[in-house]
Amino acid sequence: MVIYIISTIFPQIFEPPTTLFIFDNQDTKFNTMKKKILLLSIAFFGLSLNAQDKKITIPDLKAQFNLLNENEAGEIDPINDKEINKKVKFFIEEKFLNVEYTRNIIWDSYETFLSPFDRYHYHTYIVQVKVEEVDRLKYIEVKYNPNTDKIESNF
Repeated sequence: MVIYIISTIFPQIFEPPTTLFIFDNQDTKFNTMKKKILLLSIAFFGLSLNAQDKKITIPDLKAQFNLLNENEAGEIDPINDKEINKKVKFFIEEKFLNVEYTRNIIWDSYETFLSPFDRYHYHTYIVQVKVEEVDRLKYIEVKYNPNTDKIESNF
């Protein structure tokens, strides 16, 4: 790739290697187009790297884990954070327009993932909702990312 970039931008300095492709340094429109595409792709790739979420640190994971409490029966007490519940309710109202009202928001689980290349963690909530023109109450699973403070759902 580096040889290709050097040969494309500075053809007089570096002679391209013999390949199946024909390099024509006389075709200036084509070379100009290649340079523009290359620069745009590098700029886009750089922006996409900067737009990624902040990397989660081990202290972030420990802080979330320390929020969990175990009761006398050996069960984990559900997290009942009013601010998170408000965000979940707002998310449901915004994303699911056919929901009449939200009834219960219950913490379900906390999941972490660690590898040498990636780390993430999120809380899962189960939301009981009343859907228009449906007699029974339905349930929606949503995930809360404490690192980005965002709610998302696969439904």
